[in-house]
Amino acid sequence: MARRLVSEGHEVTMVCGSYGGGNTGLNGVFSRGRRQGFVDDIQVIEFDLAYSNADGFIKRALLFLLFALRSVGVAMTRKYDVLFATTTPLTAGIPGVFARWLRGKPFVFEVRDLWPELPREMGVITNPVILWAMGVLEWVSYRSAHRLIGLSPGIVKGIQRCGVPSERVAMVPNGCDFSIFEGADGAWRPDGVADEDLLAIFT
Repeated sequence: MARRLVSEGHEVTMVCGSYGGGNTGLNGVFSRGRRQGFVDDIQVIEFDLAYSNADGFIKRALLFLLFALRSVGVAMTRKYDVLFATTTPLTAGIPGVFARWLRGKPFVFEVRDLWPELPREMGVITNPVILWAMGVLEWVSYRSAHRLIGLSPGIVKGIQRCGVPSERVAMVPNGCDFSIFEGADGAWRPDGVADEDLLAIFT
């Protein structure tokens, strides 16, 4: 998405944390908990917050909150025209809330999963206080956003159930950049995956 925006002439700053399974393209040392630079003409700000799905709930929740708070600092000091936030986690919307109400910036919120509905239905989170707090954050984030994007019809309906007018919500189905597969000779396999390796694709 960022590359496409750059190709259309926009300047993009991407704020992210660290993840063991990913690579931001930055390789400098962290200074005061962050490093930044340009990758494919995208300004990347990476916080030294190493996330893993193997971490426990408390550690992940703390990392989500720390990321949101540090991102608020970026949202409140940088020059930009539009703030675009995408879940999960739900706390990703916090910088947008601050930008909207304290700086008057347009805020677009992309919703990839319905929180707290998803963890509640899966039984991952059962504490009523935490679920209530997440519900408040969901309501505030949705009501603060100038526009919302849902990746499926069900997500769009979930956003609208929170009282958001339908004209402020758009559905943009989660898709794929098919150019990745162009020119594949026979069965496609990504670089680094040997013929004897198991290859599974989530479609």
